[in-house]
Amino acid sequence: MTKSWSHLAAAFAVSLLTLAACHNPAETPSASDLSAADIGELIFHDVSLSASDKQSCASCHSPEHAHAQPNALSVQMGGVLLDQPGTRAVPSLRYLNKTPPFSVNEEGTPSGGFNHDGSAETLSAQVERPLLAANEMANVTRAHMIEKIR
Repeated sequence: MTKSWSHLAAAFAVSLLTLAACHNPAETPSASDLSAADIGELIFHDVSLSASDKQSCASCHSPEHAHAQPNALSVQMGGVLLDQPGTRAVPSLRYLNKTPPFSVNEEGTPSGGFNHDGSAETLSAQVERPLLAANEMANVTRAHMIEKIR
């Protein structure tokens, strides 16, 4: 990971572990007071970080719905035009700090890790997938994402 991407991923990961159930944009702190968690929370709610400019992480992982989907759709719609069905049902983001690293036990049973298949060992590694997935936030490259944040 590049240094800029690592910082973004770390801030975002910290925010996922510390998000409050209620978010009040009117209480956004000044730039000089922002911690990594504050920056991560702003990123979590920022629709400009999607290719559609209409979807944030909170669009699918709604704080008002235990950080899960805010509707009865089996999968959420994403992509540039918000017309692409997601790959799977939206998992709640609660209890992510309790997720163990990916492993396979003696019987061959996989456990832990992030993403539906455990392919991301850490939350920082996981953050890349939805931001770049064509059927989610649909950003083209890491470099493009970093430019949006600057």
